[in-house]
Amino acid sequence: MEKEILLIIVGCLFLCYSIYLKYFKEKYSHTWRKKSANKVLEKIKHFDSPQVFAYLRKVEPFIVEELILSALDQREEIKIQRNKRYTGDNGIDGKFVLKNKEVNIKFIVQVKRYSSYINPKHLKEFEEQIIKEKAYKGLFIHTGKTSKNLLEVSKNNDKLEIISGERLINLIRTGSF
Repeated sequence: MEKEILLIIVGCLFLCYSIYLKYFKEKYSHTWRKKSANKVLEKIKHFDSPQVFAYLRKVEPFIVEELILSALDQREEIKIQRNKRYTGDNGIDGKFVLKNKEVNIKFIVQVKRYSSYINPKHLKEFEEQIIKEKAYKGLFIHTGKTSKNLLEVSKNNDKLEIISGERLINLIRTGSF
């Protein structure tokens, strides 16, 4: 009798763990976020610009990161390298290599889901990461607003490119930046 009860308990535990893996563990994993990002990407490609920004500002920030990387990944000449984790990445949300003839050019990407102005501290920290990573260029991609002062900062730094507004819409639709 005790063996039967123990067998039932083990079976119930196995069933509970299986349900957990199927319905809870996959959610919020890289695989789940990547699938979600691809769904959002297809959905917003046909929105007008204000709708795109309104929608992106409601989506989970990690899904927005995946969406941008997936948009870039549409291009044959780009090879994306995703991070293993979403946090503790030192401000780098992804890397990619642009294959240009015989040369591979390294880029790093930071994606921010802002609704207001860029935080200058985030931009400064990203500039430091570009140097540390020895990247050809860093793409600071965001859904917010860029002050004139920070636009000037990026124009004076050929290693930094800020992508927002219509350029962000173009990147989402075509993978071009």
